[in-house]
Amino acid sequence: MKYKKNNKIAIGTAQFSNNYGITNKNFLNLNQIRYILDDCLKFKIDTIDTAPEYTGVEKKIGNFDLKSFNIITKVSLMKNYKINSSDNLKKNIQSSLSNLNVKKIYAILIRNPINLLKDKKLLEVFIDFKKNKKISKIGYTIYNVEELEELYNYFKPDIVQIPYSIVDKRFEKGKWINKMYNDGVEIHVRSVFLQGLLLTEAKSLPVNFFLYKDFFEKFEAWVEKKNISKLQACMNSLLLDKRISKIVVGINSRQSLNQVSNLEKIKLAYPKWLELNNDKLLNPSNW
Repeated sequence: MKYKKNNKIAIGTAQFSNNYGITNKNFLNLNQIRYILDDCLKFKIDTIDTAPEYTGVEKKIGNFDLKSFNIITKVSLMKNYKINSSDNLKKNIQSSLSNLNVKKIYAILIRNPINLLKDKKLLEVFIDFKKNKKISKIGYTIYNVEELEELYNYFKPDIVQIPYSIVDKRFEKGKWINKMYNDGVEIHVRSVFLQGLLLTEAKSLPVNFFLYKDFFEKFEAWVEKKNISKLQACMNSLLLDKRISKIVVGINSRQSLNQVSNLEKIKLAYPKWLELNNDKLLNPSNW
């Protein structure tokens, strides 16, 4: 069998846990994860995105040989509503390395990165890990444009992970996609399916999203008219966008990995009404 190469895909492992995602119903055991990782190598997918907050996931994937993958994990600057000390931050990073059973990883993404501005010693911790070749790149994972505006001049990251999709163009409108691309920053996008909502049938939406049912029905009708899948609609423009380095896609089965990896890139014009400005819908923290 000839496998396609879709190396813009990064495997999101939140779904490897059983407590993430409003539409996630699967629980993956170690054998299923093994098969998914083996399939990644066949599809030439080399990036795995994880985090300590995904319960038990770092240890799960640490059971496997990860030398063929670029591993990205995350670290929070906050604990119990207080900013972490430098020592605790070091311990947390070392804990991730230990759980993953690796000596070095591709990147650390900083959660709550705005707190770098409150204690400037914290940035030194990450820089030291990079100097000691424990991590190759330092970045941050953010939720809104305002965070980026405050942080960028203080510390220009190697990677920025942002929510971005056919319905969420906040960073595009703020000119940040072009700026970061021109500055050589790796742009990783997540929430490309709104935690699966964009792939869900309108009639099967969770109850608290019935308020937006008209939009999802309109999206369904448009997809049917174009004779494409919802998956194709969500991924196509991202796959074609040279500014985007990685598309973080949550995988909860070998079938979903196969579908994502074998997507065809097509010419597709998107209607303007797809772009939403509703923060209650775009930001999962509001759900």
